[in-house]
Amino acid sequence: MRRYLYLYLCLIPFAFLLVSCSEKPPTDAECRVLNAKEVEFVLSTIPLSLQRNMSEELSAAMEPSVEMCVAGKTYSHADYECMVGAINTKDIGVCLDKAKEHIKK
Repeated sequence: MRRYLYLYLCLIPFAFLLVSCSEKPPTDAECRVLNAKEVEFVLSTIPLSLQRNMSEELSAAMEPSVEMCVAGKTYSHADYECMVGAINTKDIGVCLDKAKEHIKK
């Protein structure tokens, strides 16, 4: 009985690792939300007088990155949850830094 308990306890971390590695990438809609948050972050660094023009340009430039996101090369669902929960640009910056740790090249 003790052997089975030991085996069970050893397999729990492996199961969590397996589940986390098989996480599906974000959907197209989720990736668009992520890109909007990225644009919001970048715009926060630009003077207000330039933000309106830059907003449209940045959004258009980000379009190709949606495909990479859906392919799972840039963001994960954990990144999506972080970004959706971000209430200001400082929080978005923290989420972007976390996302950099696992970007697939």
